[in-house]
Formats: sequence, structure tokens, C-alpha cells
Amino acid sequence: MKYADHIRIAKELRLANHKLAHQYSEKKKRAAELSIANTELAFQNKEKECRAEELIAINNDLKKAEKYQKQYIKGLEKMMYFISHRVRQPICQIVGISNLLECPKNSLEEIIKMVGYVKASALSLDTFTKDLTKLIQKLTHTHSSSRYTIDS
Repeated sequence: MKYADHIRIAKELRLANHKLAHQYSEKKKRAAELSIANTELAFQNKEKECRAEELIAINNDLKKAEKYQKQYIKGLEKMMYFISHRVRQPICQIVGISNLLECPKNSLEEIIKMVGYVKASALSLDTFTKDLTKLIQKLTHTHSSSRYTIDS
């Protein structure tokens, strides 16, 4: 092998060595970038896990609120039933009796009997009013003591 060949090979080796050093340097930079990106991804993953836990908690709160709302609506429906049925009957009775009392042909005994009916209807309304007040107190107490549940 000639001296010129040795010099050419040496130059090629130096050039190859320089390229390898440059590639190594680039790989080190890429490794550092990947390490930073990996750290960032780990941080983002942890943040996403935290947000997922928050969403689960919020979802649970929404389910409790929905359950409370359904129970509260049932309570309101119960009140509406009481009002439409238990109030209307005594009121209709009182209106009917008052119409009968307007009749001038009523005897004293009939009038006394009708007054007794009015009194019974008024007592029925009084009982209903007390029951309705208890129901409203139960709904408002439950609403103020617990946002999500109503005792049955």
C-alpha cells in the first residue's frame, strides 16, 4: 500500500470520525429533547389524571343533585295532590252549604245542621293546612340540611 493511500484512508477515517462525533452530538441533543418531552408528558398525564378525578367528583355531585331534584319534585307533586284533592273537597262543601243557606225556606234545625257541616269542612281544611305545613317544613328542612337528599 502506498503512502498516498494511507493518507487518503487517514483523511477518510478523520472525516468518518468527525461525522460520528457530530451524529453522537446530535443524538445527545435529541436524547435531551426527548427527556424534556417525556417529563412534560408525565406532567400533562398527571394533570389529566387530576382533572379526571375532578370530573368524576363533579359527575357524582350531579348524580346526587339529580336524585335530590327528583325527590324534591315528588314532594312538590305530593303537595299539589293535597291541594287539588284535600282542599277542593271542603271548599266545594262550604260553597254548596252556603248556597243552601241562602234559601229562605230553611228551618232552624236545617240551618244548625248546615253550620255543623261548614264547621266540619273548616276543621278538615285546618287539618289539611297543618299536614301541608308539615310537608313544606320537611321539604325545606331537608333542602337546607342536605343539598341532595330528601327523607321519605
